[in-house]
Amino acid sequence: MSKRTILWLLASAFVACSGHVAMPSTFTARLDITWSTPITTDMTAQGTLGRSQGLVLVAGALRPDGTPVFLGQLHGPQDVRSVLLLDAEKTKPGGAVPLPLPMPDPPGPQFTGTWLFRKQRPNRNPGVSTLTTDEAGNVWLGGSTNHYMGVASDSHSDAYLAKLDAAGRLVWGQAYGQGRTLVARGIAPTADGGAVVVGPDLLGSWAARIAADGKMLAGHTFGTGDDTAVAPLGGGRFLIAGFASRGEAATHQDDVAIWLLDAAGELRGPTVVRQAISRDVLGRYGRLTASPTTGGAYVASNWGEATAP
Repeated sequence: MSKRTILWLLASAFVACSGHVAMPSTFTARLDITWSTPITTDMTAQGTLGRSQGLVLVAGALRPDGTPVFLGQLHGPQDVRSVLLLDAEKTKPGGAVPLPLPMPDPPGPQFTGTWLFRKQRPNRNPGVSTLTTDEAGNVWLGGSTNHYMGVASDSHSDAYLAKLDAAGRLVWGQAYGQGRTLVARGIAPTADGGAVVVGPDLLGSWAARIAADGKMLAGHTFGTGDDTAVAPLGGGRFLIAGFASRGEAATHQDDVAIWLLDAAGELRGPTVVRQAISRDVLGRYGRLTASPTTGGAYVASNWGEATAP
């Protein structure tokens, strides 16, 4: 299967590029610079380092016609704004437009802690960190909203999902979770205009089928509550990657596992694909990605605990 892909590097300078990938018998790639834009660091009057300024791309995807779409953050002298590039190769950084999501709370920091064991008003402004596209050219954004601290200073949030049309206009935005600690981390569109959404939760990862109008059709809890990813397998089936744990104390280990969400909406698994990626009982540093390929999917995993020996 051949598909044009977008690669990007985030450093002091950002480069967006495109190439060709042939799988699985051979691997060839060509890297062509499309455009670049600097990310500079402001120097204060005292000569100390200040805020970095420039465009940082957070997530990207290709539409069916091959045009790249990016979710980004525009770092300015005073604030950070989420932006969207609908055709990044042609519009370049100057074509970034503000993300068309509702901001129901006033700008600036929101107090989301507790006072005398009383929960405060959540910050309802959505924050998004993942993006994908569907066969119709629609753009899907995922993240979280309704952030607040509970009476025990525990963090809560609802998963947030937004669907934009091909022109980047908001079709709908919806929150899911009702006081849990959900984040929409992975999105895989379905053939009927909806999506399968996965993400971490405090007590277990979650997966949900979402209808074309944003209604949640079914939800599942699985795994350890760490990172998770999803990829379509065809025939209405989806591969979901996550972490499963076993053993206690000295015998504890976290394994990378996969689950199958079938066409009937049943979640089957787990099947362990990498044993003992970690033995840290308290660690939550796993990262996963999943990509579809002909007849299956690739799953990549790593454990990023900075203090691990």
